[in-house]
Amino acid sequence: VVGFHHFLPESRMEGTGVEFFSLWTYGDAEWYQAIAARGYPSRQAFLSPDREPPLYRFAPGDPLGPFLKSTENDQKMKFAFFPLYPLLIHLLAPLLSLEGAAFFVANLGSFLGLLAVYRLGRELGASETTALRGVVLLALYPFGVFFQASYPEGLFLLLAALAFCLLAQRRYGASALCGALLCLTKGVGVLVTLPLLLGARLQGAKVRDLALLALVPTGLLPYMALNFARTGSWTYFNEVLVFWQYGATNPLGSLARNLTTLFLDFDALAWLSFHSSRLDALAMLAFLGLLVGSFRRIPSHLWLYAALLWLTPMLRKDLMSFGRYMSLLFPLFLYGAS
Repeated sequence: VVGFHHFLPESRMEGTGVEFFSLWTYGDAEWYQAIAARGYPSRQAFLSPDREPPLYRFAPGDPLGPFLKSTENDQKMKFAFFPLYPLLIHLLAPLLSLEGAAFFVANLGSFLGLLAVYRLGRELGASETTALRGVVLLALYPFGVFFQASYPEGLFLLLAALAFCLLAQRRYGASALCGALLCLTKGVGVLVTLPLLLGARLQGAKVRDLALLALVPTGLLPYMALNFARTGSWTYFNEVLVFWQYGATNPLGSLARNLTTLFLDFDALAWLSFHSSRLDALAMLAFLGLLVGSFRRIPSHLWLYAALLWLTPMLRKDLMSFGRYMSLLFPLFLYGAS
């Protein structure tokens, strides 16, 4: 809690008790709720930052005060978080509390996402037992707790699984729409384009269907336009990630450091830490093993999707949150159930 940016007063720090929905608001969840409530900074706020007053204050001399930062005093960072999840929170917030809406969207997306993974397994020819076992493995995956927390992982799972499920049904337009929405959920959503094109090509899809799927990255255009209107840069979201050191300027160097962390520095890592930890290093190794084992044993377009989502954080940052990112590799959970 200490050191994170906060949007709402932190009841766990103030000793006023904890509401149920607050239990699921942690870390990046604060940013999504801040965007849902106040949006991205205006052009004026971007050019004249740090003008918003804090949403909470501490008594003079309070030792925690300097460590708690407000999302509204560092608004440029909001652009690192993509808009579909906070938009859904914003739409439901009048009916629920802000935190309640964030929890509801995350959990509904996760539940429907698990159903979509089951359906995909069946579409690919898995037995009812195998498909169900894959869903259970995914639901019980330790880092799957982020499917319940106020994060966009559940929404991403739903849209990605639906995109491949619709592809299996040769409903290319609907699959492309899910892919485009995926681009507005998390930046890595754009990576689904190549696997969808590969899957359609292997199905013998017509040129017009391939052209539809090739439009998936255009899902980024509304957010890029917002970035340009507010900041003057079409890709300011990536500039924020680089500033946060989550967008490596030397991908091969990042890959080498992460592999070094696993094979040479593992003993020096803590089991749990904010950046690289033993748990994240083990998750990286375990899913690498699943990738190797599943090669040519699962459809090649689904293997490519899993490989791209495994490789991208290796090239762009350290191992922080690596276990969480791996919760989106549902093809490997279906493979592990077979």
